[in-house]
Amino acid sequence: MRPRFAHFPVFSLPNRECSGDGFAAGCPHRHPSGAATFRLYLRTAIKAAIQTRVREFTPNGLCRKSLQKRAPNRAFDIAKGDFVWCDLSAFRVSEAKAFYARLFGWTCHRLTQPDGSPYDLASSPAGEAAADFEMPETFQKMGLPSFWMPYVAVDSADAACEQARGAGGKVEVGPVPFSGDQSIALIRDPIGAGITAYQGTGLTPRLGGAKPGHMVWNALYVSDAGAVKNFYEAIFDWQVSKDPVLPGAFRIHNARGDTIAEIQELSDEVRGPFQFWGVQFAVSDVSKARADIVGNSGEIVYEDRSLTGPTTLAKDPDGAAFFIREAGAQERQRPADPPSGHAAPKWKTILGLLLIFVAVLFEQNWMWGVLFILWTIPALRSGETFFVEPISRRANPVLFWLIVATWIGLSVYLVVADLGGMVTSTISG
Repeated sequence: MRPRFAHFPVFSLPNRECSGDGFAAGCPHRHPSGAATFRLYLRTAIKAAIQTRVREFTPNGLCRKSLQKRAPNRAFDIAKGDFVWCDLSAFRVSEAKAFYARLFGWTCHRLTQPDGSPYDLASSPAGEAAADFEMPETFQKMGLPSFWMPYVAVDSADAACEQARGAGGKVEVGPVPFSGDQSIALIRDPIGAGITAYQGTGLTPRLGGAKPGHMVWNALYVSDAGAVKNFYEAIFDWQVSKDPVLPGAFRIHNARGDTIAEIQELSDEVRGPFQFWGVQFAVSDVSKARADIVGNSGEIVYEDRSLTGPTTLAKDPDGAAFFIREAGAQERQRPADPPSGHAAPKWKTILGLLLIFVAVLFEQNWMWGVLFILWTIPALRSGETFFVEPISRRANPVLFWLIVATWIGLSVYLVVADLGGMVTSTISG
């Protein structure tokens, strides 16, 4: 069986220097805004860092003036720990633009960077959504597929870098300063997953109310959440807590207490050899989006479930992996619990308890066989079971199937042995 995430070398590059290229955003209009110009320079600075020619990039007077005139909008204020942008480092930019335009309905506005290279800003009717640019030559020579990268707001990129080093991580690029308080840095956590820290006011946070074609969720896929929990809590002021429902899942809360992302523990067999951050995009129709992906030379890799509900892992024609989910799924994923005393009776649970009492009091072992089957059916449907601790088919497939096979085997044995003994006794009598 092919590992589900075997083609995700891009979010984590163990024992390699990650360039961190690809941090920008912008405006779809003919004349880019000050924020767009800033993002353009941001992208250029990262590229310069990769080429070991890091230098200060200060936007020209027009850009600085535009940024200063930008009126504050409290609805879009950035808070530490917010996810604020994502972009695509593409092996073939033209093909990537066409693929995502058909999938998400994006329109692109091309900007020319100071070094002469193009940068494409992708927008939906709801506004700026993402960006793409040509993969740096460094990555192309390594033979990497295209990849998506998210980044997160911090109060101070310098402080984030110091905290990352102190918590066992590594600073790959930066901090690269810009005018005012703006700077960026690419950091890697203690087990290899890379993410970008952003300081400044030129970007806006990822908001709720998922809009089709926009980044709506982020998740970290690792072998051991405990190995990175303290790292991310120190840098982004996040609080990480175990999810009460999904095995191997952890919720990430920001300083306001909002759940903004998740960590998923997956085995190497499922995840592949890399630790990585994933980007989820909203679509209005998941079935149509899957068909569009396959019909335009992409690939559906896996269908899964996260804190936001059902998700689909896909790859574009050049191997860039991303997730899609239905717009609004996060808001519908888990209804509020009913008030105490108003919940509907759990008749299946009550019947199960009665079966246990009857089986023990009257020594009817075949009833235990029925209970084992009742435990097996929901496990097969959900991909999750519980034996001393939660076990997920996704995270621990061998152990999951061993438990299920044990339940089925015990069920058959108890039913056949007990009922068979009854029949034999009746015939002998």
